[in-house]
Amino acid sequence: MSFFQTDSLPTKANFLPITEQELKWNLYVTGAGFDDMRPGRSFVNEGRPELYRLEQYKNRILPEYVFIYIVDGAGEYISDLGGSLTVKKGDVFILFPGSEHQLIPDKEVGWKDVWITANGPYIHSLTQNGILDPRQPIVSSPSTAEKIAGRIERLCSQILDSPQVNSPFYAADLLGLLIEIGGCQTSSNPPDVLPRLQLSSQPPDSTQIVQNACKEIWNWGHQEIDIKLLAKKLNVNRRTLERYFNKELNRTIREEIHRCRIYRAITLLQQTNVKIEQIALMAGFPSYVHMIRVFKRMLGKTPGEFRS
Repeated sequence: MSFFQTDSLPTKANFLPITEQELKWNLYVTGAGFDDMRPGRSFVNEGRPELYRLEQYKNRILPEYVFIYIVDGAGEYISDLGGSLTVKKGDVFILFPGSEHQLIPDKEVGWKDVWITANGPYIHSLTQNGILDPRQPIVSSPSTAEKIAGRIERLCSQILDSPQVNSPFYAADLLGLLIEIGGCQTSSNPPDVLPRLQLSSQPPDSTQIVQNACKEIWNWGHQEIDIKLLAKKLNVNRRTLERYFNKELNRTIREEIHRCRIYRAITLLQQTNVKIEQIALMAGFPSYVHMIRVFKRMLGKTPGEFRS
């Protein structure tokens, strides 16, 4: 059943509570909703956290993945990762965390959409392995997109009906959604995926290694990061990786991890009403006390003082 059986339904969203329990899952849903962006009218999604609001022609950056199904209409999706793409009725596309983007409905027809927001190590691993590609965010197979759209609608309906509950069943439904998307993306784009899994015959230089390390840190900064294992994954030892960081960025790996977590925390402090203790866990700090220490050292104030 479609959310848009009439033209009178308002925009609606629900963002689920995320506790320490959900953060232990490899996959979890953070919210759901739908938008009715009428033609010729500017839009601001009042009633939802500032972080998630859409403002016409204004860039936005989200800390998680968003899976969007265009129920009706058309428009433009612009991101710093995938460029400018046209989206239309029936399309399913993905917003990637950390990507600066705009969603611009067509002035003549507008658009209506249904969406799910989600996060967790499992989704990040799909991106790292090329299953989800920020350069190709639109699910291109019509038959698969229809199945995915149905899953998004059903899951969104469940979440909007139970606004104060985050259930492992949502994660199970989300896993099914990702399996559908992954099968579509890998089957439709094999020439692009396979070459990126091949090893280069030339050893990477220090700049490339640091860039790869930063990508790992910013993708996985919400979890504990073992620097020795990070170096091993990049085929260097820890001392060499530390030396490369000092050379390229003039800071240590640990400082980069703290920068990542502070950025996440600042975004949540400024643009949501989530409790500070919960933000510490969502940003990747092992405890609220640890986040306070890092904030004081790097910003000269506590998270509470920063929010006020």
